[in-house]
Amino acid sequence: MSDAGRDEALLALLRQAACSLPADIESALERALAGEHDPLARLVLGQALRNGLQARAETLPLCEDRGRPLFFVADEAMTGAVKRAARRARAEGYLGAPARLLPWEGEGDSFAALVQGRACRRAARVLRLPTAEEGTLAAKVARAVARAKDALCPPLVVGVGLGETRPQARLAALRALLLSLDDPLTPLEEHLLAAVRDICRDAPVLGLRLRGRLPASWLALEFLCRSARRLVAPLPR
Repeated sequence: MSDAGRDEALLALLRQAACSLPADIESALERALAGEHDPLARLVLGQALRNGLQARAETLPLCEDRGRPLFFVADEAMTGAVKRAARRARAEGYLGAPARLLPWEGEGDSFAALVQGRACRRAARVLRLPTAEEGTLAAKVARAVARAKDALCPPLVVGVGLGETRPQARLAALRALLLSLDDPLTPLEEHLLAAVRDICRDAPVLGLRLRGRLPASWLALEFLCRSARRLVAPLPR
């Protein structure tokens, strides 16, 4: 593929990330709506699903806040092409800030994009973990989500990261947001999600994913709101 063709293909992927809910998020919304009986929660879930379907049909950004894009690229030779595509996507109104590149643990022929609005970035937390007990972790995660939820547009997706340093935990939480909600939860993820849903009954939580392991010194939380913008895809070659 020529450089120009690769740039166009990357730009198309970034438009997709900005204007289309990921398939697993859409499926999670449909499942949650089918199983929800609370009228307010059904309204929130239905609005999120309709907004996503309309944005995709009209190729419109999912949110007025175009967001700050984070790109995870394993092949350093492709960073220039990703940055060029991001600049074009921003100029066309699909992204709202300059791109930031982070290390990616995926295959060398893949990359990931994560777009967070201001509210999600401000809601992010990094906390010290005094002990490695799952009960302490669950309580801290649930309280942090409860404090953040009022500033966010539900339904929410929560990324939990564990690490020995603050930066390590934060990067793990961002990478956790890239994990599919269709994949089975680990027992620890199930425990954390149940604790969060128990304390956040007025704000639907679509899912929670975790990267890292106990014991850890630091806990980080990152969020996606109803305009969940992320993409994992093969790099155009």
